[in-house]
Amino acid sequence: MHLRICDRGLRMPKQQKRNNSYYGRQLMLRFPTIHSDFLAGKYSSLRDALIAAGIRKPRSRLHELKNAWNKASKAEQREFARWLRAQIGATAIPSVLAGGSLARPIAVDRRLETWAASRIEIIMTKRGMRMGNVMHEMGFNRLDASLGRALARGGRLQPDVLTALEIWLRANEKI
Repeated sequence: MHLRICDRGLRMPKQQKRNNSYYGRQLMLRFPTIHSDFLAGKYSSLRDALIAAGIRKPRSRLHELKNAWNKASKAEQREFARWLRAQIGATAIPSVLAGGSLARPIAVDRRLETWAASRIEIIMTKRGMRMGNVMHEMGFNRLDASLGRALARGGRLQPDVLTALEIWLRANEKI
């Protein structure tokens, strides 16, 4: 850990960058054989060598799909939604994919709207749920505290959490 001096003269830890230089050093120190194979051209990229060493994990297809969705234009997203509806049926498509939305947005600037936060808390109370149960129902880790932070402190939510939350609210609208 590197130390730096702040404006008051106190020494504070400097955030370590996890870039290619860092991972290249890790590969060289921890896996010298794979590092030499990388330098010899056996691996086409540093990432491939890191995956072979077990330092990094390969990206899942889900991760690739999420990245592609976020990079797609609105027109491309609409076209994909049409294709997806044709593949699995319109009733299975969340409104976010279909181009629609709830009567009002659940978040602005990725922060929950007051009505949505209240609705989540009402559903949780009526169903006797904890935050971890909600996250689990939406397909996330029970220990993911992002929704709890958003409700308690107005924190921002990731787009995939917002999409899942919209589906969850729609599924619990009768409660």
